[in-house]
Amino acid sequence: MSAPTTATPRDDPSAACAEHISLRGVSLSFGSRVVMQELNCGFPRGKISVVLGGSGVGKSTLLRLIGGLVRPQTGSIEVDGEETTRLRERELYTVRKKIGMLFQNGALLDSITVFDNIAFPLYEHTQLSSDEITERVHEFLEAVGLYEVDELFPAQLSGGMTRRVGLARAMVRQPEILLCDEPFSGLDPISAKRIELLLCELNRKHGLTIVAVSHDIPSTLRMAHHLTMLFPQDSFEGTLEELLAIDDDRIRNFLSLELDESLSSQAEVERLEEEGSSL
Repeated sequence: MSAPTTATPRDDPSAACAEHISLRGVSLSFGSRVVMQELNCGFPRGKISVVLGGSGVGKSTLLRLIGGLVRPQTGSIEVDGEETTRLRERELYTVRKKIGMLFQNGALLDSITVFDNIAFPLYEHTQLSSDEITERVHEFLEAVGLYEVDELFPAQLSGGMTRRVGLARAMVRQPEILLCDEPFSGLDPISAKRIELLLCELNRKHGLTIVAVSHDIPSTLRMAHHLTMLFPQDSFEGTLEELLAIDDDRIRNFLSLELDESLSSQAEVERLEEEGSSL
């Protein structure tokens, strides 16, 4: 992937200062399979960024690179001003404390309750008392609109509830950055809309930097301040309006399809809401 086309020059100092996360010249291969080649992109502080692209272009791998779960063969990655590619595992812990992760299917532990799933990282990584942990868990369950679910197990939750519990767990340590891997995948339109509104509210209230990976989910276009589009050989970034202004058929075709689906999805959400209110 070559340097991205963007309406903001990459050498603009003000643009660099605004980036909470940046990748420069990042290349990664698994054996003979090239996942990324000379990828350059940045994600602005306090904004919602969405990574779009077809299957196999490295969208989820990008999140793993940001979290330090995999390391590139070449290039640099900065998270909150910290160059992470040369850090030891123990040193990476300081960076990871600033990051929350919403996994694609919630990734809850099946054998423990909702309360214990959310409390687990607090017991493991903080010195909070049991009462303080209970208060923090209920604070974030309430923030995602869930009540009286402490004793439920993951198998007893709907898909939308599972995603909201996963979001509460990702936020319970109060990170500065939230990484979301396909946050709307497999959800019905109403549940997807609820997750979308929750992410927007977290961004608005807490100034949270959100980087969401999406395959083709219309919700992401409605909430994104910044878009990064990955293609097999290059990448593009900017606002939706800036990307639509680029003379590239791949971008126009991809975004036109997404926008059409977004309008259809919004109409379905409104229809279901109307039906629900009439019951």
